[in-house]
Amino acid sequence: MNAIDLNFYLSFLILRWSHVLIIICLYAATLIVVALLMPHQFQSMATILVEAPQNPSEVARSAVPTSAQQQQIVQQQITTLQNLVELADKLDSHGGERAQLAADKLVREMQSRINFLESPLSRGGMGGATLISVFFDAETPALAAKGANEVVSLRKVVWRDADSFAVAA
Repeated sequence: MNAIDLNFYLSFLILRWSHVLIIICLYAATLIVVALLMPHQFQSMATILVEAPQNPSEVARSAVPTSAQQQQIVQQQITTLQNLVELADKLDSHGGERAQLAADKLVREMQSRINFLESPLSRGGMGGATLISVFFDAETPALAAKGANEVVSLRKVVWRDADSFAVAA
């Protein structure tokens, strides 16, 4: 009595195949409508290599930035107001609406498009290089790719004058 009778359930589905087919078609149609109505969002990634400082052994370890500090420095330098406004102007993502947008609204919108992910290349945490992946979200694939490349280019410009640790993109 407690055993599951698969023949019963199979015969039940065969007798009501039209109901099953209607449910499957409704579910598929719903998925298609949702997929078409969702806004298209594309993401592009660029990577920045942050090398460990080449300091002499007499320098205190506390003076050498850790990988977490390096990521924060990179992130803060990229997401300054001036850099984000410059990035928005280079990308021309707002077209004719750019003149009507306030700088703070534009900066918040650009900050929401940029994400950072850190990946240390050494296992000790100290003295190794770090990869910082920069993700840029946009409405078109071309804009996403251009945005990620421009963010990395901003990083090169920002870091050219500093000498506390080396950066390559």
